[in-house]
Amino acid sequence: MISAPEHIFIIDDHPLIANGIIDVCKTLLWTSPPQIITSISSLLQIKPLPEGLYIVDLRLGEEDGRLAIQYIQKNQPESKIMAFSSYDDPDIIQSALHSGAHQYMIKNASFTEMKQALYALWNGEDFVHPSVWKSITQNRSPLHVAHPLDKPRLTPKEKEILTLLLAEKTTREIAASLYISEKTVETHRTNLFAKFGVKKIVGLIKLAVELGFR
Repeated sequence: MISAPEHIFIIDDHPLIANGIIDVCKTLLWTSPPQIITSISSLLQIKPLPEGLYIVDLRLGEEDGRLAIQYIQKNQPESKIMAFSSYDDPDIIQSALHSGAHQYMIKNASFTEMKQALYALWNGEDFVHPSVWKSITQNRSPLHVAHPLDKPRLTPKEKEILTLLLAEKTTREIAASLYISEKTVETHRTNLFAKFGVKKIVGLIKLAVELGFR
């Protein structure tokens, strides 16, 4: 049985967009009604902050949505967080992920793409919107890291899986292509995260491209 979030929070000050996300959640058959929060101050009033799914607009009027992401990550680290923005600038994407977002989605995404993204986020799967993918793979400016990273040494199987990830293949597609289980793919992906020093698929792809694996 596929799990569903018990609590869903849409942190966005645009009612039209927020209600559109609610419609997407309904098609996923999630029974918990999403709660709309329009400001960071309103978020801070929720005590205790529940574990759940958070969709956070990076621009809340004059407020910076990354502060909301940092607050959620600090107080409910087991929650799943989507950063939501009109921008596909690689620096903005990177800053949102560094703030604690697990996924980055752009506002011109289609209804189907948003549905796929939310499903993937909650179920621990990978989804990168094509515009975000293009932005992070075409931008080769240096990453803001504390120490330069040497090109990690990968096993033959890790190289195969990384190549397929760079080709935008899903966990299921990689498993079918290599004749291995999805759990084995996830194990190799975890090892890749550790070797590259990243925590999210977007970070892995960006760094792999910058280090010449593509």
